[in-house]
Order: sequence, then structure tokens, then C-alpha cells
Amino acid sequence: MNSPATSCPVCKSNDLFRSDVSHTFIGHKNFLPLKRAPSRLFQCNRCRTIFISENALFPEIEEIYHGEAYAKEKKTEHVVFEQKGTAAASLRTTYSVFAEMIGRQLKKTARLAALKFLDVGCFDGKLLLELKKDFPHGVMDGFDVTDHVGAIFPKVKDFTFHTGTLDNIKATYDAILIVNVLAYINDPRVHK
Repeated sequence: MNSPATSCPVCKSNDLFRSDVSHTFIGHKNFLPLKRAPSRLFQCNRCRTIFISENALFPEIEEIYHGEAYAKEKKTEHVVFEQKGTAAASLRTTYSVFAEMIGRQLKKTARLAALKFLDVGCFDGKLLLELKKDFPHGVMDGFDVTDHVGAIFPKVKDFTFHTGTLDNIKATYDAILIVNVLAYINDPRVHK
């Protein structure tokens, strides 16, 4: 096991809260225990990023997300049970919940006409599809580390898929989304 982190990978602060972990970590793709699980988590007291620092985990994570099997399995749909008051409960996907939160924030702070989105770690584009409902004139770009995802990314007007490295994308965006991604990146400053 590698030595623990001494600084946050995002803001470089040394003001960290360390939490030892004794429970099993479950992969969100197959809901099976990870072969190599972290023994501790860190939270940066400055930027609030939660991260792991044990580099032994990252080869397993890269193997999962860079492979063709990941794109073919399409196991990303999670359901949220939502109950409002005493009325009938409803089931929603995590993508619809995230899109609602993002949309609510953007409607408070941004111009609404033709926003341009980039979803980093977009997989099959479901978050962008949900956002398109609230931003019908929006431009929806997705980026993923594996080109295999391009086969399942939406092939409709205003949707563009990118792969490779983020450095290859020359566009500017109104909103860059990084949802359920940072935990799987060893060093967010390094592009492969």
C-alpha cells in the first residue's frame, strides 16, 4: 500500500480530514466488491474534494473504464426512489435528478439561450439527454476516455462525442460537468 496523500489532488491544500475505512467498496458498474479497496479516504477541508490516495487501485479502475466491455454492458442506470409528502412516490434515474439540480443552478446564474455543455465521463450521454429537455437549444458535447463509448453516445443534432484527451478539445463551454468521475482519476492534472 502506498503512503497516504499529503495534499489534495485538486487544490493542493494540506488541510485534510482522513478517515480510515473498514467496509467493503462496491463497484458501481457490477455491484461486486473491488479487488483492491482503499483503506482510507481523504476530504480536503478547503475545496471539499473527497479522494483516495492509494495508487494500487487505479490499474483496476482504468481496466474497467477503458475497456470495450464497459461500453457494451451499459450498466449505468441507477434509480432513485423519491417520495414527496404523502402523495404517491415516483422512481427517477440519477441522471434526471442530476440534470434537475444542474438546471436549477444554471437557471439562477447563466444566460439560458444555447448553452454549451461538456460532460466529462459522459458514457452513454444520458445526463446530456436529460439536460436537453430543459435546454432544448443547448449544444451537448460528451467526453470519455474510451472510444468504445462513441458507439452508444446519442447520434442526434447538437450532440458530439470526444475521446482521447481533453487537450484535444478546442471549444469553450458554458458548463463543464464532472459527475461521478473524480473518484476514478488518479491525478486530475494529468491527461493520458
